Amino acid sequence: MNATGTITGLQVVTNLYRSTVNFTNTEYSGNDRTIPSQNSEAVGNAWIPWCDRADDFAGHHMEIQSEDKSLTYYIWQHLDTDGDFVRYSTDGFETPGKPIPGNAGTGQSVLLTILANGSLLMTHYDGPPTGADREPELTSAAA
Repeated sequence: MNATGTITGLQVVTNLYRSTVNFTNTEYSGNDRTIPSQNSEAVGNAWIPWCDRADDFAGHHMEIQSEDKSLTYYIWQHLDTDGDFVRYSTDGFETPGKPIPGNAGTGQSVLLTILANGSLLMTHYDGPPTGADREPELTSAAA
């Protein structure tokens, strides 16, 4: 387990890539989703697995694979000398692993986007629009 024990909850995966992608959480299959191109899917507050050793990797990571097999990413959380980040690779476990571009800091709710060019972007997730964040409804002046 990660030395800091911080929880990073993945809330939504958005797929802007040309192919449908399969999202898999090796720690909890209840988060697994098939996400068509140009769609977003809520993944159920999927805790990004901590992994500190290659021997533990098989059961402690997330995976994104395109159905056309042109894209594969492995995702995990790891504290190393450069900090505690959500990391990724295309080959499996790496030490320290590259932080996902965007906001790869831990201990927050995040949204993961697979961009049209196949790269990843992680951003802070504030939740769906509610209350004052919603567009105002149009109302008729004649009541």
